Amino acid sequence: MGADISLVKKDIRILAKKLSYRDPYRFGILHCQGVVEVAKDSDRGTLSFGLVFNIPQEFCYKPETLRSILGSRMNHTLTERIVLAKRVARSISYIHTLGFVHKNVRPETILGFINQDSRLGLFSLVGFEKLRMADGRTLQRGDLAWEKNLYRHPGRQGLKPEEIYTMQHNIYSLSICLLEIGIWNSFISYTQSDTVSTPNGALGLYLEGPEFSTPLLMKDYLVALAKSKLPELIGEIYGEVVVNCLTCLDKDNPDFGDKSEFQDSNGAPKA
Repeated sequence: MGADISLVKKDIRILAKKLSYRDPYRFGILHCQGVVEVAKDSDRGTLSFGLVFNIPQEFCYKPETLRSILGSRMNHTLTERIVLAKRVARSISYIHTLGFVHKNVRPETILGFINQDSRLGLFSLVGFEKLRMADGRTLQRGDLAWEKNLYRHPGRQGLKPEEIYTMQHNIYSLSICLLEIGIWNSFISYTQSDTVSTPNGALGLYLEGPEFSTPLLMKDYLVALAKSKLPELIGEIYGEVVVNCLTCLDKDNPDFGDKSEFQDSNGAPKA
Protein backbone atom coordinates (compact mmCIF):
# COMPACT_ATOMS: atom_id res chain seq x y z
CA MET A 1 0.00 0.00 0.00
CA GLY A 2 2.98 2.30 0.62
CA ALA A 3 3.69 2.51 -3.11
CA ASP A 4 0.08 3.47 -3.76
CA ILE A 5 0.25 6.26 -1.17
CA SER A 6 3.42 7.63 -2.71
CA LEU A 7 1.74 7.68 -6.13
CA VAL A 8 -1.28 9.51 -4.71
CA LYS A 9 1.00 12.09 -3.09
CA LYS A 10 2.85 12.60 -6.34
CA ASP A 11 -0.36 12.94 -8.37
CA ILE A 12 -2.01 15.41 -6.00
CA ARG A 13 1.09 17.59 -5.78
CA ILE A 14 1.44 17.68 -9.56
CA LEU A 15 -2.17 18.77 -9.93
CA ALA A 16 -1.92 21.37 -7.15
CA LYS A 17 1.06 22.93 -8.88
CA LYS A 18 -0.71 23.02 -12.23
CA LEU A 19 -3.83 24.57 -10.72
CA SER A 20 -1.89 27.27 -8.87
CA TYR A 21 -1.40 29.24 -12.08
CA ARG A 22 -4.86 28.96 -13.62
CA ASP A 23 -7.67 31.46 -14.16
CA PRO A 24 -10.84 30.19 -12.40
CA TYR A 25 -13.09 32.18 -14.73
CA ARG A 26 -11.58 30.62 -17.82
CA PHE A 27 -11.11 27.04 -16.66
CA GLY A 28 -13.86 26.59 -14.04
CA ILE A 29 -11.49 25.57 -11.25
CA LEU A 30 -10.50 27.76 -8.31
CA HIS A 31 -6.91 28.88 -7.81
CA CYS A 32 -5.13 26.20 -5.75
CA GLN A 33 -2.94 27.32 -2.86
CA GLY A 34 -1.62 23.95 -1.73
CA VAL A 35 -2.24 20.44 -0.40
CA VAL A 36 -3.01 19.26 3.14
CA GLU A 37 -3.12 15.75 4.58
CA VAL A 38 -6.63 15.36 5.96
CA ALA A 39 -6.74 11.97 7.67
CA LYS A 40 -5.44 8.43 7.67
CA ASP A 41 -7.68 5.38 7.68
CA SER A 42 -5.77 2.91 9.84
CA ASP A 43 -8.04 0.01 8.87
CA ARG A 44 -7.42 0.39 5.14
CA GLY A 45 -3.98 1.95 5.41
CA THR A 46 -4.99 4.85 3.20
CA LEU A 47 -4.37 8.58 3.36
CA SER A 48 -6.75 11.37 2.43
CA PHE A 49 -5.59 14.66 1.00
CA GLY A 50 -7.30 17.96 0.41
CA LEU A 51 -6.60 20.76 -2.03
CA VAL A 52 -6.79 24.27 -0.58
CA PHE A 53 -8.50 26.71 -2.94
CA ASN A 54 -8.72 30.48 -2.89
CA ILE A 55 -12.16 32.07 -3.30
CA PRO A 56 -12.07 35.30 -5.35
CA GLN A 57 -12.63 38.35 -3.14
CA GLU A 58 -15.46 39.68 -5.30
CA PHE A 59 -17.69 36.76 -4.20
CA CYS A 60 -18.85 37.74 -0.74
CA TYR A 61 -21.74 35.28 -0.64
CA LYS A 62 -21.48 31.77 0.74
CA PRO A 63 -20.87 29.27 -2.07
CA GLU A 64 -23.42 26.55 -2.75
CA THR A 65 -23.13 23.19 -4.45
CA LEU A 66 -24.87 22.68 -7.75
CA ARG A 67 -27.04 20.16 -5.89
CA SER A 68 -28.27 22.88 -3.54
CA ILE A 69 -28.89 25.32 -6.39
CA LEU A 70 -30.83 22.75 -8.39
CA GLY A 71 -32.86 21.84 -5.32
CA SER A 72 -33.78 25.46 -4.63
CA ARG A 73 -35.50 25.71 -8.04
CA MET A 74 -34.44 29.37 -8.26
CA ASN A 75 -35.44 30.74 -11.66
CA HIS A 76 -32.68 31.37 -14.19
CA THR A 77 -32.84 32.16 -17.87
CA LEU A 78 -32.22 29.54 -20.53
CA THR A 79 -29.05 31.40 -21.51
CA GLU A 80 -27.72 31.27 -17.94
CA ARG A 81 -28.33 27.53 -17.73
CA ILE A 82 -26.59 26.83 -21.04
CA VAL A 83 -23.62 28.97 -19.97
CA LEU A 84 -23.50 27.02 -16.70
CA ALA A 85 -23.52 23.70 -18.60
CA LYS A 86 -20.64 24.90 -20.76
CA ARG A 87 -18.64 25.97 -17.70
CA VAL A 88 -19.07 22.60 -16.01
CA ALA A 89 -18.07 20.77 -19.20
CA ARG A 90 -15.06 23.06 -19.66
CA SER A 91 -13.78 22.39 -16.13
CA ILE A 92 -13.86 18.63 -16.69
CA SER A 93 -12.26 18.99 -20.11
CA TYR A 94 -9.51 21.07 -18.54
CA ILE A 95 -8.77 18.40 -15.93
CA HIS A 96 -8.40 15.97 -18.83
CA THR A 97 -5.96 18.27 -20.64
CA LEU A 98 -3.83 18.27 -17.48
CA GLY A 99 -3.70 14.48 -17.70
CA PHE A 100 -6.06 13.62 -14.84
CA VAL A 101 -9.47 12.01 -14.33
CA HIS A 102 -11.69 13.25 -11.50
CA LYS A 103 -13.64 10.05 -10.62
CA ASN A 104 -16.28 11.88 -8.55
CA VAL A 105 -18.16 14.23 -10.86
CA ARG A 106 -21.66 14.99 -9.54
CA PRO A 107 -23.56 18.10 -8.40
CA GLU A 108 -22.10 17.78 -4.88
CA THR A 109 -18.61 18.37 -6.28
CA ILE A 110 -19.51 21.42 -8.38
CA LEU A 111 -19.38 24.61 -6.31
CA GLY A 112 -21.26 27.72 -7.41
CA PHE A 113 -21.01 31.37 -6.45
CA ILE A 114 -24.19 33.38 -6.88
CA ASN A 115 -23.60 37.11 -7.29
CA GLN A 116 -25.60 39.91 -5.67
CA ASP A 117 -28.03 40.00 -8.60
CA SER A 118 -28.93 36.32 -7.98
CA ARG A 119 -27.33 35.40 -11.29
CA LEU A 120 -25.26 32.28 -11.85
CA GLY A 121 -21.65 33.38 -11.48
CA LEU A 122 -18.45 31.43 -11.13
CA PHE A 123 -18.65 27.63 -10.87
CA SER A 124 -15.74 25.43 -9.89
CA LEU A 125 -15.09 21.71 -9.87
CA VAL A 126 -14.07 20.50 -6.39
CA GLY A 127 -14.06 17.14 -4.57
CA PHE A 128 -10.72 15.89 -5.82
CA GLU A 129 -10.36 13.18 -3.16
CA LYS A 130 -10.62 10.45 -5.82
CA LEU A 131 -8.35 12.10 -8.34
CA ARG A 132 -5.99 10.01 -10.46
CA MET A 133 -3.63 10.67 -13.34
CA ALA A 134 -5.16 9.41 -16.59
CA ASP A 135 -2.30 6.97 -17.21
CA GLY A 136 -1.90 5.95 -13.57
CA ARG A 137 -2.91 2.77 -11.77
CA THR A 138 -6.31 2.42 -10.16
CA LEU A 139 -7.29 0.26 -7.18
CA GLN A 140 -10.78 -0.20 -8.72
CA ARG A 141 -12.51 0.20 -5.37
CA GLY A 142 -16.14 1.18 -5.25
CA ASP A 143 -19.15 1.41 -2.98
CA LEU A 144 -22.86 0.72 -3.07
CA ALA A 145 -24.16 4.25 -2.47
CA TRP A 146 -27.04 4.69 -4.93
CA GLU A 147 -26.71 8.47 -4.96
CA LYS A 148 -23.12 8.08 -6.21
CA ASN A 149 -23.85 5.16 -8.54
CA LEU A 150 -26.42 7.33 -10.30
CA TYR A 151 -23.49 9.31 -11.76
CA ARG A 152 -21.36 6.27 -12.54
CA HIS A 153 -21.35 4.32 -15.75
CA PRO A 154 -22.69 0.74 -15.31
CA GLY A 155 -19.15 -0.60 -15.72
CA ARG A 156 -17.93 1.49 -12.78
CA GLN A 157 -20.53 0.46 -10.19
CA GLY A 158 -20.29 -1.95 -7.28
CA LEU A 159 -17.60 -2.72 -4.73
CA LYS A 160 -15.25 -3.98 -7.44
CA PRO A 161 -15.99 -2.14 -10.68
CA GLU A 162 -15.39 -4.13 -13.85
CA GLU A 163 -13.81 -1.32 -15.87
CA ILE A 164 -10.70 0.78 -15.28
CA TYR A 165 -11.63 4.44 -14.94
CA THR A 166 -11.11 6.44 -18.11
CA MET A 167 -11.88 9.93 -19.37
CA GLN A 168 -15.07 8.61 -20.96
CA HIS A 169 -16.35 7.68 -17.50
CA ASN A 170 -15.96 11.36 -16.55
CA ILE A 171 -17.97 12.28 -19.63
CA TYR A 172 -20.74 9.90 -18.60
CA SER A 173 -20.88 11.47 -15.13
CA LEU A 174 -20.96 14.90 -16.75
CA SER A 175 -23.95 13.88 -18.85
CA ILE A 176 -26.10 13.24 -15.75
CA CYS A 177 -25.20 16.69 -14.42
CA LEU A 178 -26.07 18.23 -17.78
CA LEU A 179 -29.38 16.37 -17.75
CA GLU A 180 -30.25 17.89 -14.37
CA ILE A 181 -29.20 21.37 -15.54
CA GLY A 182 -31.38 20.95 -18.63
CA ILE A 183 -34.41 19.90 -16.59
CA TRP A 184 -33.36 22.42 -13.92
CA ASN A 185 -34.18 20.14 -11.04
CA SER A 186 -32.25 17.83 -8.75
CA PHE A 187 -32.50 14.06 -9.07
CA ILE A 188 -31.69 13.65 -5.37
CA SER A 189 -33.24 15.06 -2.20
CA TYR A 190 -31.53 15.12 1.20
CA THR A 191 -32.90 15.42 4.71
CA GLN A 192 -32.08 18.62 6.59
CA SER A 193 -29.09 16.89 8.19
CA ASP A 194 -27.88 15.69 4.75
CA THR A 195 -27.61 12.15 6.12
CA VAL A 196 -30.44 10.46 4.20
CA SER A 197 -30.96 10.75 0.45
CA THR A 198 -33.98 9.83 -1.62
CA PRO A 199 -34.77 10.08 -5.35
CA ASN A 200 -36.41 13.38 -6.16
CA GLY A 201 -39.60 13.56 -8.20
CA ALA A 202 -37.69 14.93 -11.19
CA LEU A 203 -36.00 11.54 -11.59
CA GLY A 204 -39.35 9.77 -11.67
CA LEU A 205 -38.10 6.60 -9.95
CA TYR A 206 -38.35 4.85 -6.59
CA LEU A 207 -35.43 3.15 -4.83
CA GLU A 208 -37.35 -0.12 -4.97
CA GLY A 209 -37.48 0.04 -8.77
CA PRO A 210 -35.38 -2.30 -10.96
CA GLU A 211 -33.29 0.60 -12.33
CA PHE A 212 -31.41 0.95 -9.03
CA SER A 213 -30.43 -2.71 -8.93
CA THR A 214 -29.69 -3.07 -12.65
CA PRO A 215 -27.22 -0.38 -13.83
CA LEU A 216 -27.86 -0.91 -17.55
CA LEU A 217 -31.57 -0.33 -17.00
CA MET A 218 -30.75 2.95 -15.25
CA LYS A 219 -28.57 4.06 -18.14
CA ASP A 220 -31.31 3.23 -20.66
CA TYR A 221 -33.84 5.08 -18.52
CA LEU A 222 -31.66 8.21 -18.37
CA VAL A 223 -31.17 8.15 -22.14
CA ALA A 224 -34.94 7.93 -22.62
CA LEU A 225 -35.48 10.73 -20.09
CA ALA A 226 -33.01 12.99 -21.92
CA LYS A 227 -34.67 12.29 -25.27
CA SER A 228 -38.17 12.97 -23.97
CA LYS A 229 -37.56 15.99 -21.73
CA LEU A 230 -34.63 18.06 -22.98
CA PRO A 231 -35.71 19.06 -26.52
CA GLU A 232 -38.75 20.97 -25.29
CA LEU A 233 -37.08 22.34 -22.15
CA ILE A 234 -33.73 23.50 -23.45
CA GLY A 235 -33.47 22.59 -27.13
CA GLU A 236 -32.78 19.69 -29.47
CA ILE A 237 -29.02 20.35 -29.79
CA TYR A 238 -28.55 20.33 -26.03
CA GLY A 239 -30.54 17.12 -25.78
CA GLU A 240 -28.43 15.46 -28.49
CA VAL A 241 -25.24 16.44 -26.67
CA VAL A 242 -26.47 14.90 -23.43
CA VAL A 243 -27.53 11.65 -25.13
CA ASN A 244 -24.18 11.49 -26.91
CA CYS A 245 -22.37 11.81 -23.58
CA LEU A 246 -24.64 9.24 -21.92
CA THR A 247 -23.74 6.75 -24.65
CA CYS A 248 -20.07 7.72 -24.86
CA LEU A 249 -18.94 4.20 -23.94
CA ASP A 250 -21.29 2.42 -26.34
CA LYS A 251 -19.38 0.68 -29.10
CA ASP A 252 -21.62 2.13 -31.78
CA ASN A 253 -21.18 5.73 -30.62
CA PRO A 254 -19.51 7.50 -33.60
CA ASP A 255 -17.81 10.14 -31.42
CA PHE A 256 -16.65 8.14 -28.39
CA GLY A 257 -17.15 4.46 -29.20
CA ASP A 258 -13.60 3.81 -30.45
CA LYS A 259 -11.53 3.66 -27.25
CA SER A 260 -8.28 3.66 -29.25
CA GLU A 261 -8.91 7.33 -30.06
CA PHE A 262 -8.43 8.08 -26.37
CA GLN A 263 -5.21 6.06 -26.09
CA ASP A 264 -1.64 6.70 -27.13
CA SER A 265 0.60 4.26 -29.01
CA ASN A 266 1.31 2.37 -25.77
CA GLY A 267 -2.37 1.89 -24.94
CA ALA A 268 -2.37 4.49 -22.16
CA PRO A 269 -5.14 7.14 -21.99
CA LYS A 270 -4.31 10.33 -23.82
CA ALA A 271 -4.03 13.48 -21.72
